[in-house]
Amino acid sequence: MGLHSYTQPSESSQHSESPTSYGLVYPSQPSTPILGIPRRCYCGGIVVLASSSSEDNRQFYQCEKREARPGRHLVKWLDESLVDKIAALKCSVREQDEHIKFVVTGSNGERIDPPYMWDRLDLYQQEIKSLQHQVGLLERSPRTIIDQVHSCPPHIILVLVILVPIVAFVLGTYMG
Repeated sequence: MGLHSYTQPSESSQHSESPTSYGLVYPSQPSTPILGIPRRCYCGGIVVLASSSSEDNRQFYQCEKREARPGRHLVKWLDESLVDKIAALKCSVREQDEHIKFVVTGSNGERIDPPYMWDRLDLYQQEIKSLQHQVGLLERSPRTIIDQVHSCPPHIILVLVILVPIVAFVLGTYMG
């Protein structure tokens, strides 16, 4: 095999867990650290809280399967996890504050009072209901003379067909 030769990987090496002289190998630690309070280990196991015997009972998170499964497992101090979680919450509060500032700022850049916004919203909702009612009335009313004629009883149409030309002739004769 030369410098740039390639061989197809065997079926056994395609699995994420492969046996080695050290036992099973699990996926390695991710390049980005787990921030906040961890819930799962790198191996997929559940993380539990434990106490350190050498660090004055300092608490830490560890994988519940770390002794049963060889390989890399998560271990993180409780206080570091809480500091990470607080930092994430502060960031979330800042983002929400920015969002609220955006929501309560008018198009002219002035701050809008939220109770005023609710009053305006109620007013707009009333206007929308009024417009919907008016549209409903317009939809039910005839739109053209033809619609009017179609909605009349047939005997009235017959009378109009006979009377309108006679009235037009009489008016044209006497007026002209």
